[in-house]
Amino acid sequence: MAIKETIEHEGRNRVDENEGSSVVESIAEASAGAITVPPGNFSPLKTALEAVLPAAFSHSTGWLLKGSTFPTWSFAFEVTLGIIRDLLVYQRNKQSEWYHLHNFSSKEERRAALIARTTAAREKIEAAVMRTKFDGEGIEIEEIEIERKPHKRFWSTGDENLDSKIDNSGNISAEMVSHSNSSEDRLCIYFHGGAYSAMSPKTHRSLTSVIARHAKCGVLVVDYRLAPENPFPAALFDAVVVYAHVITVMKLNPKRVIFAGDSAGGGLTAALLHYIRDHGTKLGLPSAGGAVMFSPWLDLSSTSGPSWTDKSIPDYLPAFEVAPPTDYWDPSVAYAGEFPLKHPLASPMWGNWDSLPPFLVQVGGKERLFSDVVLLAKKMKEVEEKQWAIEIYPGGVHVFQGFSKLCQEGRTALERATNFMEELWNEDKEKEIFGSGEKE
Repeated sequence: MAIKETIEHEGRNRVDENEGSSVVESIAEASAGAITVPPGNFSPLKTALEAVLPAAFSHSTGWLLKGSTFPTWSFAFEVTLGIIRDLLVYQRNKQSEWYHLHNFSSKEERRAALIARTTAAREKIEAAVMRTKFDGEGIEIEEIEIERKPHKRFWSTGDENLDSKIDNSGNISAEMVSHSNSSEDRLCIYFHGGAYSAMSPKTHRSLTSVIARHAKCGVLVVDYRLAPENPFPAALFDAVVVYAHVITVMKLNPKRVIFAGDSAGGGLTAALLHYIRDHGTKLGLPSAGGAVMFSPWLDLSSTSGPSWTDKSIPDYLPAFEVAPPTDYWDPSVAYAGEFPLKHPLASPMWGNWDSLPPFLVQVGGKERLFSDVVLLAKKMKEVEEKQWAIEIYPGGVHVFQGFSKLCQEGRTALERATNFMEELWNEDKEKEIFGSGEKE
């Protein structure tokens, strides 16, 4: 049975500093294991003493002595980014030490250890996030279940090796997030980020509630299967199933459906667009109305350009030491499984970007994944259809839209993203963002 949660408050029309979850709360989540590369099971107290407190002191004094790294960064924003960055480096190093220390002799032992540590971290993430707050003005949340098996007919790539990996057992959980002003004939299917190994619809309510409120739509947030237990193509199959359910069971017009996602969810959004274009016609799966991607992770190999290894970039995601990654506990390797890191449905950067529905990509100029979008913009300039838009926000970090409480660029980006969705749904609205190409 569906479970509904309704929160009634006075409504408003613009994204402001009270929407989204607190960036300070993000530190608490990180301390509890919410932000790790990959997710790991750590002692919150030990992590706070060894990483969080020293980082807070270092970045606070650094800001006071040198000023902000970027003109739009406030003291609170810069210190928060520094703490999360140092925390990620600390946890990554601890992860590496742990796995090298244990040096498991067999692939099965390595996999079991990775799954155990990852699932333990996920439990901490959920517990931490459920203690945080987000603006729930007029928001209703309904939990739903979607059965996989009836929609198996919508999956076929012609690649026997890939198709044989599909497991259509069980159900997919999802949250339908809506606002009191949401229209029943508008739907955004949202795929959360988390390196394909963590997070859930609950962790992203601060983003999805803003979309529901300002785009006046329902937001179906998919709890797709995660690696390492369920490597590629499990997440993509789940995405296909949910879309098939929406148009065949819920009976929505495909043109009234927009895909969206952040980070890994943005990469999954792109992969879904590619899959439908390549296989949808023969399977009876029509193209959706469009897509929005926040800082999409389009290249698992981390070889799209120099930003992946550039240590001067002040993003909270630390620079990679090696590209492409090779450690079995790296989220890229764990998600790809037995397939190449550059498989075009796992890393859509390396696929064909012709003949896709209209889409908007937003990326920060100070983020680790910046090279992905630079290469994408170069590819898109060679595409005949001019239905795409790529927006670069100079002071933005990775998924800066999620830092909207302390980041004006995040609030601006969310407003423009929902305006783009309105442009797709409303034929009479002037097309300011649709087809505008690359813009900074």
